[in-house]
Parts: sequence; structure tokens; C-alpha cells
Amino acid sequence: MQFRLSRLVFLALLPVFSAGNAVLALNAHASPLAGIWQGQYICGQGGTAVTVELSEADANGDVHGVFTFRNMPGKTNVSPGKFAVSGSYDAKAGKLEIWPAGWILRPPRYVPVGFSANLDLERGQLTGHMHHHTCSAIELERTAG
Repeated sequence: MQFRLSRLVFLALLPVFSAGNAVLALNAHASPLAGIWQGQYICGQGGTAVTVELSEADANGDVHGVFTFRNMPGKTNVSPGKFAVSGSYDAKAGKLEIWPAGWILRPPRYVPVGFSANLDLERGQLTGHMHHHTCSAIELERTAG
């Protein structure tokens, strides 16, 4: 009798756990871009800490967000700033293009710069290059989303 009861409990709970795993799996892949990405990029002022907050891409692949830059820990080479961004995401290729869309907090003598990056879903990373001749790499890791 005890075997049958425990087997019934197991079978009754199986759909709950299976449905929960399906929801988790859908959430893990439903929003590959939406969230907070942190890392660094290199431009004329040197290494710069960055946080990029992105929306999910819409049906056309359009994304929006905010690009916030500041000093790396222990450095004083950067004036902090923030600007809105827009861009496009090609889900099939895993490629993201971001363009400046307007200052939110503009430090003197700075220009907003966009970037191109490839998305690595497994590692939760965006890696690419900045769109300015004095800049080079950008590397971001998903920290929330």
C-alpha cells in the first residue's frame, strides 16, 4: 500500500515539476538580450567601465536601452556619462548593432559611440567593437535580466 501511495504522489507531482522546468527553459531563451550587461570598453580615454541596459528585441529586431559609462575601479580617467541607445538584433546570426540615441548625462568633450557585438547565449556575453576610430573592443557579461 505504501509503495502505491508514494508512486501516486510521484506521478501527481511529475506534471508540476515538468511544467516548471518548461517555464524555466522558455524564460532562459525568451529574452536573450533584455536585462543588464556590465563590462568594459576601450576608447581614447582608456579602459572604461560600462553598464548597458537593453530591452528585448521586438518582432523586427529593434532594441532600445541605456549606455552608462564610468571609471574602472581605482581609475580617474573617465568623466561619467549616460545616453539612450537604439539598435537591431539579428537573432539567427546572434549579432547586435547599437547606435546612440540621445544624451541623458553628457560630460564635456565626449561624443556618444555605438557598438557591434556577437551574443554568446551559453556564456551570457556580448563581445565586439566600438564604432569610433579611437576605440576598440567592448566586452559585456549579463548580470541581470
